[in-house]
Amino acid sequence: TYTPEFTAEVMAGLGIEGIYFFYGLSEASPIVSATEISAQMIAKPNTMGFPVWYVDVEIFDDNDQPLPRGEIGEIVVRGPNVFSGYYKRPEANAEVLRGGWLHTGDIGYLDDDNFIFFVDRKKDMIKSGGMNVYSLEVEQGLAKAVPEISEVAVVGLPDDAWGEAVIAFVVLKAGAELTEADIIAAARAHLGGYKLPKKIVFRTELPKN
Repeated sequence: TYTPEFTAEVMAGLGIEGIYFFYGLSEASPIVSATEISAQMIAKPNTMGFPVWYVDVEIFDDNDQPLPRGEIGEIVVRGPNVFSGYYKRPEANAEVLRGGWLHTGDIGYLDDDNFIFFVDRKKDMIKSGGMNVYSLEVEQGLAKAVPEISEVAVVGLPDDAWGEAVIAFVVLKAGAELTEADIIAAARAHLGGYKLPKKIVFRTELPKN
């Protein structure tokens, strides 16, 4: 995730006048979209850009049906860049290449201009109280709401009442002193009620692999 301010800071720090954003995966050789930062891109913060000319991108629901622009689902890709399959893994190939599309495992949406927006990894999506909660969205909301947060990771843990409970592991910046209640109260302005963590777990560091 980036903001116009962050992008400008990076370009100024590196002494460059332009920067490209790419989205892709190794199974797509690996580029799906490639877009230079421009006025249009700045007006669309968090986009992963426009699909490259030879690639088709759609958003599918859980029944592999295309969704309208703006609706969130799985990003699927079709084109000559898509691989032919994993070596000697027919079952995996049948799953990931079903229907003639590469199912990326990424959650996102397309806007009316066909720009791709990444929301989360499908495997990281949390189902809490019958609602879909995207861990990346909660992490971003917490980081925005609480500047004292240095690092945050959000996961779903089994819960009898909610199915999965949203849990946030948080590292505070040096010298910061906040309680669980402080963080949840600040986050209410940025996250819907069902997205709020049910528990904040404080850590001195988070694993990086």
